[in-house]
Amino acid sequence: MRIRCVHCPQPGVAMPQVNERFEFPTTLDMDREQRFYFTAAADPNVVNVYRLHSVLVHSGGPNGGHYYAFIRPLTSEQWYKFDDERVTKVKEKEAVEGQFGGSEHQTHPGHTPQWKFPKISNAYMLVYVRESAIPEINVQVTADDVAAHLRSQLEKEQEEKARKKKERLEAHLYTVVRLATHKELVAEIGADRFFDLVTHEKVPTLRIKKELTLLHLKQDIWRLTGAQPSQQRLWLWAKRQNHTFRPDRPLQLEYDDHVPMMDVKEDHTPQTGKFQAELRLYLEVIGDAGPIPAPEAPAPEDEGWPQLLPGQLLLFFKFYEPQREHLSFVGSHVAMQIHTLTDLLPELRKARGLPLAQELAVYEEVEFETSVRFEVLSESKTLKESELQSGDIIVYQTLPLPNRVAPGTGTEITADADEDNEPLLKVPAFFERVKNRVIVSVHKLPPQQHHGQGVREKERAMQITLDKRMSYDQVTAKLGEALGCNPLCLRLTMHNPFSDLPKPQPIKFRGVESLEEMLTSFQKTSDALFYEILQIPLPDYESKKSLKVSWHNRAADEVKVVHLLLNKEGTVADALAALAKEAPSSEAGAGDAMEVPGPSAPPRRLRMMEVFNHRIYKIFQEHEEIDNINDQYWTIRAEEMAPEELSMGPDDKLVHVRHFFRETRMNMTHNFGNPFLVMIGAQETLASVRTRIKKQLGVSQEEMTKWKLAVVSFGRVEYLEEEDIVRSRFRKHDNYGNWDDYFGLEHPQASGTGRKKHTARAHHDKPVKIYG
Repeated sequence: MRIRCVHCPQPGVAMPQVNERFEFPTTLDMDREQRFYFTAAADPNVVNVYRLHSVLVHSGGPNGGHYYAFIRPLTSEQWYKFDDERVTKVKEKEAVEGQFGGSEHQTHPGHTPQWKFPKISNAYMLVYVRESAIPEINVQVTADDVAAHLRSQLEKEQEEKARKKKERLEAHLYTVVRLATHKELVAEIGADRFFDLVTHEKVPTLRIKKELTLLHLKQDIWRLTGAQPSQQRLWLWAKRQNHTFRPDRPLQLEYDDHVPMMDVKEDHTPQTGKFQAELRLYLEVIGDAGPIPAPEAPAPEDEGWPQLLPGQLLLFFKFYEPQREHLSFVGSHVAMQIHTLTDLLPELRKARGLPLAQELAVYEEVEFETSVRFEVLSESKTLKESELQSGDIIVYQTLPLPNRVAPGTGTEITADADEDNEPLLKVPAFFERVKNRVIVSVHKLPPQQHHGQGVREKERAMQITLDKRMSYDQVTAKLGEALGCNPLCLRLTMHNPFSDLPKPQPIKFRGVESLEEMLTSFQKTSDALFYEILQIPLPDYESKKSLKVSWHNRAADEVKVVHLLLNKEGTVADALAALAKEAPSSEAGAGDAMEVPGPSAPPRRLRMMEVFNHRIYKIFQEHEEIDNINDQYWTIRAEEMAPEELSMGPDDKLVHVRHFFRETRMNMTHNFGNPFLVMIGAQETLASVRTRIKKQLGVSQEEMTKWKLAVVSFGRVEYLEEEDIVRSRFRKHDNYGNWDDYFGLEHPQASGTGRKKHTARAHHDKPVKIYG
């Protein structure tokens, strides 16, 4: 038995996730093979038959996922799935066979073939219990058997769980008040938020019984902020037609202090998905708030609130600093509708601590959801004529605009003369930049994509801040600078947010107008891109045909993937000629060095095939045009022809060979592994063919004797005897597509082709000796 550690690699070793099929039994006999797994010191009287007790499962990849377990009680045959707090009964097949790993078949609607996808959940740890020790293990557990710190932790968790359950059951009795104050606006604007005022999910909350009055709420606010009830002016928020959300009117205009909280409601549709009534308020404090009182301090009984006079409105101020490209919230102000901008300027300077003569550029923040809109306030109009109302936001900056220093020159460039720097200097352009700013995760595109392997499974991405309005050339220039390569040699691929995979087709040179188009897929926005660095500029690359070819050796194992760049008018013969210069000889294995034949070496005959779903669908003729070959959905495979094929007689036949297993219940055959071709002589027996296949695949004699060899025709299996002449079982000519007559190798499916591969073990993948 081998145990693989998939989550604890050695220092400096990349963390792998082993998803290959690995079967394990429900009963494990460790006394087999003359007690091979035990030392001579082990007790010979102990019967070492183990019962599978639990299967610990990891679902996901090495960088994230979910853990759960299947457990079978020691005295029961029923399996249970423990998934967080949910425990359910399951069948043994799901708990055991379902966690072997490997691949699973999925049939897409409207498609006949079954697509294989690597399973992302499989067993990573098994717990076996010696059957003879079950009576002494399976005893009643008391509270004293549990460590004190664990009991304490469990009690805390139970108390917290009970508290949350009580809150859910009593939710209908309470109103949740989300209270935004000056403090929250200062902390959030310029850091997490630029438009509007606050994120309501982040502000402090108060939970008050619906039967209590508004005065009780004001007393709770006093305990939270230190503002006396008579200093509190509470504002209701309103959603406007331009999709902004602003304080609209004082709450006390409609409700006095004796109104119960159950009658205090927002006048717009409540948020969906909320199981508890919510009331969102903004607290305006008139005067200075006192210190936060102690919890046991008696609550003041003051009634009333600061009145808002007719014609007064509440405005909010934001200040923009172009030199730092920084936005901050500087306060609020109650102004009169008859005031003009001239009356407002002293308040704006005072809020920021600016000189009395400081010139300002003042804007109103109008909307941002559909388009960024700021309007310059005129000094000749009153606030009412400018259509300002309570909750509106004033954004201002100092004048004149600062100058910039040209990079590398030391000379100043005026803001008016430098259009490239203008977006950083003026308020509207800064907000336009903020709206279109996006942090893109740029991943290096792996050489081969595997279905089911999401973006998070790839190597760590590079994070880069870009603008959605950037053109194709601006994006590649920015990425080229970050990657240290020629932007023309960058080829980008869009991300499919639904499958979490790169799209099959890369972006053509200047094939999109903007970054926003690159990040939009099927009307859904993504934040990821993939890149490749090409050896030649992308325009030159696109003028040629790119062909991805999987090179296989004589054992039908993939040795390497070769990327060919050919003229679009070329033929398969041109592709094979280019491949012969890069592909190793047929004798080289997967880990061998490349061998390019010298001038005196005999010429090699190569062939190229189209493979899908463990079948060879087509052998390309050398005169076929390569521009018609699709390597996105089909595997294009190439190999060297066997020497015996070069001297085939008229009665010899080249047949297709596939690995398969039978599903007896449904009477169906299933292919797996890598198919290949073999030449069968006119009078060759099955024993001779078996010997040649054993040598070609590198299978041991012991394993090969377990395999059944058959001729499979349209799903009908005809097993052969050793003395049978194989050639006579095949038609003289192939009259049907996909070569439905094939030579089948029947044996159990395992990882790869089901053959034992002679690969070197890694340092962390060694046999385990059991000494007890």
